[in-house]
Amino acid sequence: MAPPEGLTVRGARAVAFGALLLAAFGPARVGSVEAGGVPLRERICVNALEAPVAAHLRGFAIGCWKDFGSFGGPLDQGALTYLPTLLWREDHDTAERLAALPRLWRDRALARRPGTRVEDVADQVSLARLRARIEAAPERFPDGTLFLLGIEPGYHPADDRSPEAIARDAVQLREMLSGFGRDYRLGLGGISTPDNAWTRAAYAGRAGLEHLAAILDAAQALELEKQLFDAFTIHPYPSDPAAPSVADSLGQVRAMRRLLADRGLRDRPLLVGEIGTPFAATPPREAERFARDVVSGLLHLRDAETGLPSDGDRLVQQISWMLWQVPGFAVPGFTDNAALDFGRSALVGRDGRPTPVGRAFREGVASTGSAPAADSHDRGRSGRDRG
Repeated sequence: MAPPEGLTVRGARAVAFGALLLAAFGPARVGSVEAGGVPLRERICVNALEAPVAAHLRGFAIGCWKDFGSFGGPLDQGALTYLPTLLWREDHDTAERLAALPRLWRDRALARRPGTRVEDVADQVSLARLRARIEAAPERFPDGTLFLLGIEPGYHPADDRSPEAIARDAVQLREMLSGFGRDYRLGLGGISTPDNAWTRAAYAGRAGLEHLAAILDAAQALELEKQLFDAFTIHPYPSDPAAPSVADSLGQVRAMRRLLADRGLRDRPLLVGEIGTPFAATPPREAERFARDVVSGLLHLRDAETGLPSDGDRLVQQISWMLWQVPGFAVPGFTDNAALDFGRSALVGRDGRPTPVGRAFREGVASTGSAPAADSHDRGRSGRDRG
């Protein structure tokens, strides 16, 4: 996404050691692990740093929103699905959490004592906090709740875990969650897949899918390749911010689905955790075009060989646009990063009115359709996707 030097958007959003609570899933809820039958519009979410105004969200006719903090509940009685996110590492409300980041980074540095792995220090604190939160409000974590391991696990510098450490952390989190005796699910946080130098630098020279393959190799070494993760997440940002291509983002999704199918994981949902054009290099008209076309493009992707069988061979089960609204407060490394411009991707302004990108996004949502597509699609030998 942004050049990895310094604290990028990933570092500013979260100390990504932790698990991200994506949603409390029921059989008919947005993002259900069994996603078949969920109307397409209800699979469209927006990421927010501040609680959106319900009336503004309803104007977009989408299904849900999710935040990077823990500041709310349902907007009102069933008007929209609220997807709370819970950082495994941190319990503050959004503004407090972002303001506390420098302190958190200092604390993390202090943990680097001889003979002490910082991952262990963070894991034990984080696991204890998450366990306490579930115990304090079990009604917020019903059967089917999906926890994601990190926002972007292993994406430097915000998360410096190796693939082996990520697999070990997943084992610890799964063991802790299993102790509650509920049908909790564990998913892998976002794999960033743009084909550019920034992504390779963030993954220590690897492409995003090579990083994912290394995580799956680590799980296989633990004899858990097919048991460790119930779902996967992708961040298919444009590879070239100056010329964002919908075809490029769709190609990234196809490639990840192919990798999962080749590893015997075709039956796992794939969530687009972040998509958008929050880059200073993106021309405004190109940002509008991308917003108009990418949502429908992603949700209509199908492949008879790699898509989710229980969802009509769709490749993507849920998408989350990045970002709803530029935050009304400064975020170090986030709002002052010269490579990033969230105004290019924000759907509404500070006044709550749709931006040009927001109007284009709304047109794209309208073209997606409100009911699950019942059309037939190619199940022939080619396995090519059909819209």
